Amino acid sequence: MAYQTMMNLAQEGDGKEVRLKANELIYRQGDVFKGLYLLCEGLVMSYRAPSPQATVGIYFHPLNSIIGVNSFQNEQYQYTAKALTDVKLLFFDKTMVQTYLQLSPGLKILLLQELCKKINQVESLWDKLQHKKPEQKVALLLQQIFSIVQKHGHPYKVCSLPLQEFALVLAISQKSLEKILQSFVHQEFIQLHGQQIILLHEESLQALQ
Repeated sequence: MAYQTMMNLAQEGDGKEVRLKANELIYRQGDVFKGLYLLCEGLVMSYRAPSPQATVGIYFHPLNSIIGVNSFQNEQYQYTAKALTDVKLLFFDKTMVQTYLQLSPGLKILLLQELCKKINQVESLWDKLQHKKPEQKVALLLQQIFSIVQKHGHPYKVCSLPLQEFALVLAISQKSLEKILQSFVHQEFIQLHGQQIILLHEESLQALQ
């Protein structure tokens, strides 16, 4: 596992601890690649805007995953990464990553394996989203988020809701997204508090899909 290998290689003081609040950016798509982040606490979303070379992509990082792995062989970050909850990260700069790769040649293989896994998950989710109605798309995306929240034992099924980014990924207008969310609130599937969303009935979201 790439995460554990990097943690084993790390000496005291190697990684810089980074704490961010929900809805804060870690980096933007197109930023210069500076290093990798290891997710120790919280939930992070990575997403890619559409371009002539690539479709929209989205990925939700579980705990103990590496953020930026899809960029470690590039000069720029290929996705935008954003905290959906308060998060704790360990940042390893580009020079340190190169040092680890020299110390452990097998680490590159592990990073590439993790990259392939994430690509497959991005493509799988995108395939599912393409063939659904807007309401079903929103329900599927929310269910994906909260399944990770639940899996990793967060005390409440709550996270931030970046409307602009979600609308971009779902290929719907922000106004349509807000209307669908209000419908979910009216049906008591979710609650909205500012930029936070609380899941009330996951089964209802699953039924919509």
